[in-house]
Amino acid sequence: MLADGCEARVRSAEPDSLEEIERIVAETIKTRLDQGQLDECNLTLRDLKDIQAAFVSVLKGVFHPRVKYPEPVKVRGPDGREVEV
Repeated sequence: MLADGCEARVRSAEPDSLEEIERIVAETIKTRLDQGQLDECNLTLRDLKDIQAAFVSVLKGVFHPRVKYPEPVKVRGPDGREVEV
């Protein structure tokens, strides 16, 4: 439940930074905890911190921000033809 929720929120948010991934994961886990969805499990707060760190580690590898490459520029070559560089 926690992994699916974190992955879905990170996928839909398309984060721009590691800090944003960390924030999304922390918020998702806190929301589930606050809603009482974890009341009947034996997870401790320390366990949840470890789970959070593991999720961030995996998600940053999958959803890391991509480098934006510049658009190709068209120039005229010596023969008068346009080429992209």
